[in-house]
Amino acid sequence: MKTERNWLVTALAAFTGGFCAGLMLAPKSGHDLRRSISVNVQAQTRRMGEQLHDLEARLQHLERQLQESGEHFATAVREARDRAVEHYIPEPGPWELESEEVAEDLRRMPHE
Repeated sequence: MKTERNWLVTALAAFTGGFCAGLMLAPKSGHDLRRSISVNVQAQTRRMGEQLHDLEARLQHLERQLQESGEHFATAVREARDRAVEHYIPEPGPWELESEEVAEDLRRMPHE
């Protein structure tokens, strides 16, 4: 019981001493400290809002650039396709069969 009381008294004395030292050595009063924290938080909030706004503007600009690049790319692919089709696919000639002729030839072929 005596050791518990000594422990409690020691803990209470340490807490009281720390509390008093904190009050004496505190650079600002609680009211001033809270006001300072509030002002700093508001300034940081404004700064972050401005940074987010700038980031949003940059992302929108990047999105427009990507859309334009995609449109240019799609146009270039279509033009390349059209040039390739013009140069590599011959005009239909007499050697090509009509679909009805193919069907008729298939009917004449022997079946197993």
